[in-house]
Amino acid sequence: YITYLILGAKNPKQVYVSLIDADTNEEIGRYCNSYFHDLDKGMVNKGSNMFNMIPYVVDAREYLGKNLKVALVDNATADWGLMSFDSLVTYHPTTNSIRSDSYVARNLINPVAGSGDPYAILNGNFETGDLHGWNLEGGIGGVSARTLWWPEYYSFEKEGNYFFSGWEGEGAEPERLTGKLVSSSFIVNDVAKLTYRLGGAKNTDKVYISIIDNATGEEALRFGNEVFNDQLRFKYQFLSFGHENVLSEDGIFMANMMPYQADLSSLKGKTVHIEIIDNASSDWGLCFVDDFRSNYLSLDEVPSYRQARNLLD
Repeated sequence: YITYLILGAKNPKQVYVSLIDADTNEEIGRYCNSYFHDLDKGMVNKGSNMFNMIPYVVDAREYLGKNLKVALVDNATADWGLMSFDSLVTYHPTTNSIRSDSYVARNLINPVAGSGDPYAILNGNFETGDLHGWNLEGGIGGVSARTLWWPEYYSFEKEGNYFFSGWEGEGAEPERLTGKLVSSSFIVNDVAKLTYRLGGAKNTDKVYISIIDNATGEEALRFGNEVFNDQLRFKYQFLSFGHENVLSEDGIFMANMMPYQADLSSLKGKTVHIEIIDNASSDWGLCFVDDFRSNYLSLDEVPSYRQARNLLD
């Protein structure tokens, strides 16, 4: 295990910790400050992780026996485009020497999901850190590596490092924007299941996920976030490092994402694409999405997520 402390480094595409194979000079790991949390200076130590050093742990067991080196990379020039770094420890005889409040650092280097697979959504998990494979219309959001939101350390409940966030849209008030996010095309296979994560999108008449038949251009299926529930949030307290509030455990769904399973059996063999529609401008009129997958090889592989209901029925 490797542990360290880091401050700043808001943009994971530009400022990060790089793990390098010293013999080949190949970058084999890249880690960001995913718990950076800018709630302004007045909230430091009250949920805002800006000036404070955050503890991380990297599981480096797969690199046992390799000669490694660490590089601190800063290609940013603004918006917390800097870092402070401390307490790098590359050997822990046991896990007992690792701070109990450390967050797990996840490797940002991943293959592009769905590449070369006609039954898959290209970059359906957004793990490229950008909108590769997607087309955005209307500036309604952007890709984010954030893990927490609001001072209470609410978790987005994302999968992996990145997800699409409506709070990363254009301008000072992105919720007011309308538009859509369009996926690559894919063929619906015989399993005909689509899984994904969806948050926000309170008004299902205005913010929803559409499945479009490419041959006709018509909307074949529509799914919304029917579990949205913003009650009881103020009972939560500020947390220390190593923790986050998982709202779904209490049945609360706001910006945190619910995992869904959708039935595409009516479209077997057809070429389709996804359109995430945002026609709302207030009252949680934005969405958060992640981890779209359509290329399951058997029903046994499909997670037992909540069944999405077709809103067109």
